Amino acid sequence: APWSKVLVVLVIVLVVKVLLDLFMNTKAGFLLRAEGDNPAVVATLARDGGLVKIEGLIIANALVALSGGLIVHYSGYADVNASSGTLVYGLAAVIIGTNIFKNRQKVNSSTAAIVGSIIYKACVALALSMGLVPQDLKLVTAALFLIILVLGNVRRKKVKFHA
Repeated sequence: APWSKVLVVLVIVLVVKVLLDLFMNTKAGFLLRAEGDNPAVVATLARDGGLVKIEGLIIANALVALSGGLIVHYSGYADVNASSGTLVYGLAAVIIGTNIFKNRQKVNSSTAAIVGSIIYKACVALALSMGLVPQDLKLVTAALFLIILVLGNVRRKKVKFHA
């Protein structure tokens, strides 16, 4: 039975990923990316940058609500303090994923974030299985960030030297 919950979550994650990727390849998705990268481009296209930002916030909040609902469904109860550290977890997933897939054009950002999320959770599970107490997870998280960022910088320097 525990695998059935994981399977349901996996299917929902894949469906949301595909829908998000499809949306990001529409005109509205390109405008959203442009607003994040270069707001002047959106203004040049005679679009209201504020409305584009609101659309992005709507999508982000909908994804947060969906993930909160999945966590409540998976755990079977709701707790106000259950989301403590979620922001760090999300940032860790994005940083790890983007650093791992930095030089690969075939991998989009949603795939990189999902893979980064899996790697981060695997590292936390490994640390807990090795007997680390949950209070020491901040140290493990900081060490993991440091390793990923250093490896990313070393790889970038190698590319610069060979170019």
